[in-house]
Amino acid sequence: MPKETFLKLSKEKQQKVINSAKKEFARVPIENVSIKNIVEEADIARGSFYQYFESKEDLVEFLIKSHLKNIEERFCLLIDKNDGDILAAFEEMFNKIIDKQKMEGVNKERKVMEHIKKLQEKYGCQSAVKDFPKEMTNTVLLNHIDKSKYRITTLEELASVYHIIMSMMIKNAIDFKNGDSKEEIKKAFKRDLDYLRYGVMK
Repeated sequence: MPKETFLKLSKEKQQKVINSAKKEFARVPIENVSIKNIVEEADIARGSFYQYFESKEDLVEFLIKSHLKNIEERFCLLIDKNDGDILAAFEEMFNKIIDKQKMEGVNKERKVMEHIKKLQEKYGCQSAVKDFPKEMTNTVLLNHIDKSKYRITTLEELASVYHIIMSMMIKNAIDFKNGDSKEEIKKAFKRDLDYLRYGVMK
C-alpha cells in the first residue's frame, strides 16, 4: 500500500499520480510499463515515486484495491437510490454501461484493469487483494440491500444471487459488443432479471 508521504498529498495530486499510472498501463503492453513514463506524466521526480510507493508491485496493489473500492461505492449508491432493490440497481447500471459514450470509457477501463491483473500475477501481490471482491459483496449485501424484498435468508444465498446477476450482465454486455442493438440488449437484460425476480415456472 502507499506510504504515508503519498497519503498526505492533496487528493488532486494523488489522482494525478493514479491517472498517470492508468494511462501508462493502457498505453503499452505490460512488459513495457515504465515508472519513468509514469513520473514524467505525473510531473514528479523519479525519486518521489519511491517516496510514495515501495515498488511497482505496491502501486499495482493500490490501483486494484482503489478500483474495486470505487466500484463498491458507486454500486452501493445505486442500490440505495433503488430502495434496496439489487435487481433494479443492476438494471440501471447496465443501461448506463451500454450507452455508447460510456461504452468507450468502459472499454478503456477494462483494458487498464487487464494490464493491472497481469501485473498483479507477475509481481505476486494477490494475497493482499484476493479477498477484496468477497468483502465488497458482503458489504453491499449486508448494508444496502433490502433483504425483506427477497425470499433469501442467508448471506450465502444473497451472494449467489449477486454473482448470477453479474454473469447475466457480462453475457449481455458481450452480446451488445458483438452487434446487438442498444434496445435489444436492454430488453434482453430486463427479461433475464425478470426471470430471476418472478421465476420461470407458471
